[in-house]
Amino acid sequence: MGKILLPHIILSLTLLVSCGARDLISTAVQGFAVTTLTDDAVPTQSKTWNWSCNSVSGGNCHYRYAINTSSTHTFTVEPYVLASTTANQPNGDDIYYLHVQVWDDLSLNESGVTSVSAILDNTAPTDPTGGAVALAYTGTTSSPNITWTASTDLNGVDHYETALGTSPGASDVVAWATNGAVLTEQFTGVAFSEGVTYYPSIRAHDVATNVSGVHSNFGSFCYDVSAPTLPSNLILTGTAFLTNSPQLSWDASTDACSGLLRYEVSLSTTIGGSNIITWTNVGTALNHQFITITPWLQQGVTYYMNVRARDNLNLVTTAVTSSSFMLPDAVNVTGLVADLVPTKVKNWTWSCDSLPCTYRYVINTSAAFTFTNQAFGATTNASQATGNGNYYIHVQAQNAGNVSPTVHIQARLDNTNPTTPGVIALGATYTTNNTQSPSFTWGASTDANGVTDYQIGIGTTVGGTQTLAWTSDGADTSATATGLTLVEGQNYYATVRASDQATNTSTARNSSAFCYDNSAPNNISGFTISSASVSTATSPTHTWSATTDACSGLNHYEMAIGTSAGGTDVVAWTNIGTVTSRQMSGLSLSLGTDYYTSLRAHDNAGFISNVVTSSAWQVTEPTITNMSAPANGDYILGNNLNFTATFSVAVNVTGSPRIPITLDSGTVYATYLSGSGSTNLIFRYTATALDSDSDGIVMVSPLELNGGTIRNAALINAILTYSAPSTSGITVNLTPVITLSWDETAWDYGSPGVDVTKTFTLTNNGNATSGVLTINATNADFKFVVDGPSDNCSGTTLAPLANCTVGITYQWILPSGTDIGSATADDGGGNTDSINLQGTR
Repeated sequence: MGKILLPHIILSLTLLVSCGARDLISTAVQGFAVTTLTDDAVPTQSKTWNWSCNSVSGGNCHYRYAINTSSTHTFTVEPYVLASTTANQPNGDDIYYLHVQVWDDLSLNESGVTSVSAILDNTAPTDPTGGAVALAYTGTTSSPNITWTASTDLNGVDHYETALGTSPGASDVVAWATNGAVLTEQFTGVAFSEGVTYYPSIRAHDVATNVSGVHSNFGSFCYDVSAPTLPSNLILTGTAFLTNSPQLSWDASTDACSGLLRYEVSLSTTIGGSNIITWTNVGTALNHQFITITPWLQQGVTYYMNVRARDNLNLVTTAVTSSSFMLPDAVNVTGLVADLVPTKVKNWTWSCDSLPCTYRYVINTSAAFTFTNQAFGATTNASQATGNGNYYIHVQAQNAGNVSPTVHIQARLDNTNPTTPGVIALGATYTTNNTQSPSFTWGASTDANGVTDYQIGIGTTVGGTQTLAWTSDGADTSATATGLTLVEGQNYYATVRASDQATNTSTARNSSAFCYDNSAPNNISGFTISSASVSTATSPTHTWSATTDACSGLNHYEMAIGTSAGGTDVVAWTNIGTVTSRQMSGLSLSLGTDYYTSLRAHDNAGFISNVVTSSAWQVTEPTITNMSAPANGDYILGNNLNFTATFSVAVNVTGSPRIPITLDSGTVYATYLSGSGSTNLIFRYTATALDSDSDGIVMVSPLELNGGTIRNAALINAILTYSAPSTSGITVNLTPVITLSWDETAWDYGSPGVDVTKTFTLTNNGNATSGVLTINATNADFKFVVDGPSDNCSGTTLAPLANCTVGITYQWILPSGTDIGSATADDGGGNTDSINLQGTR
């Protein structure tokens, strides 16, 4: 196929200064360029360009150009030509570009390169393909509808041309004419000739006037305004009987164009008529016999059989008539009549029209029968007591050697019950009228000969008819039983069975239960308010125990709100479905107003229960229902004291609300920590070294907002007062900030003049910045050897809850007696601890 050409124009104007074309070129003059060149978006088989320049110096313009398939071009050594103002691209299948540059011989200026494009297309569209002629014939001045498959083309098909001729590809009937871009054609107003075959042809044109090959091999048609040839050589075979004609045969008709559709045969008492049996479609068979003629053919009457042919354009021939025929003169069987009403047992009786007669008969399921060796006798009746379907009795009479035609009489037997009716669907599971049932429908039964009647019954047991005995409902598959006497609370069941014409009865189909409802649903109980209203737009959540209805069942609850018990002035009665919990929303309530909620139940029968009404409720601000404090104990530096405020509803917090707390050392605050969006807010105070309280902290109500907010989802501000819990057991920095301990319980060993080392531990329980350990002797019983009287903790910065361990070395002086001394620790901030040192040797 080559390159696929783009359906749009690519314009590339490249201004290049040629440095090798001439030696002396001045700076380009503004506006100096090639003119009259534009892009060409319309595909064409060849392209010729013409151009000029807009020299502003009055000099001569010299040009050089190039043609290629690139959108840009740089000239190198191509010479300029004074008279070169035209160029041509004679062929091709692509986007071609002309690149032109101009030089002014007076100003010595050289323009940029002007590039313009043109689409060349020298490839014809593909041939149209496929498609079909809708019909192979026509009977009007219009052809059948003709369709084909689209051609393809590099730049798109512009239009199709159609023609009609008497040979493939010819245009001798309708010359080539534009058909636009559609893929269908119907030639109209054409003077067709009968018997001539016509061939449509299609070809495609593109925008560049390339033409595809001709497509004409997808069908032909002919013109038909003549009926088929007459059926010929009509022959009657066999003998006529009361209910049968002879067999008529004929030679085939032909039709030159549309073709034979069918033959039609009639029976009449006139040539070409149809007064006995109207024209009957017998297909394309070449013979026909009328069987089971009703009413019977008459003795002494002349009859004719007629045939005609019809083609596919419904053009029909005149009637062609057979030779005449009559019933033969013979004895006839009388008294037998076809019986198409289904029955379980069929009885036949007969006689003849020329007594005395003898008879022979056969009963079977064949519509035709020929007697052979069966004997004649005096029997004039017979019966068929079993079976399903069509049964035939064939009877022949004989009198004085004359034998009657065989009479073939049909009867329909049915000994099969109808199928069970389909599932019964109750229109409702209840009725509010004690004299009639709900409407009910059922699926139709089927029967070989059709259901003639359904019977319905109503009972207090499945399948029972105690309330309504079997009653005919005709052929309908729906009913409403009336004239009943129903008892409330009793279950009833509908029953249906089907009967056919032969009185066969199906098995019964039973419905599910229905009942008679004349009472409202049971009273509603347990109606409580399970949560308070949290906003002026919502009620509290109400809950209740589900109520029941003995028969029709609960349909829905209704709720109302008023400013008085049972009132509906705030919210009218509203269907809330079958829930057992409900909070009404979208309200406009007022703070402090008493509201009452009412509830009632509807059953499916439309009865309404009693009304229950709640106690009064109000829209109130959130309140603190409980305040909890931390566990009793002494809290020192860095210990957290958490307080929890429990609100009546969930609240949201902004800013840093706080709880004032009074200590011996002054007021501190437990600041909001977490819990926004819930009912529990946590506040925290962290003890410092400067805080102290020895007799129990005091929580101060109300809680302070400190520039923040505490309110519910409806933006109602909370009430911040509360009842404080007991806090007498909560102290702050009650114990010394530092403590001192050592590794012996008594000063109990050592020898005079021998070094003894004991370990002392100084523990920082709070915020001490340093620790000093001092050991003093109250008598001269011992002396310090190392580090006395102070230790190496002196000046040391201690972390909170850290400690410093020191070994003190000493000697006893006396060999025996009581040794008394003390050890003291001081944090430098006024906090001290000491231990006594005493022992006996």
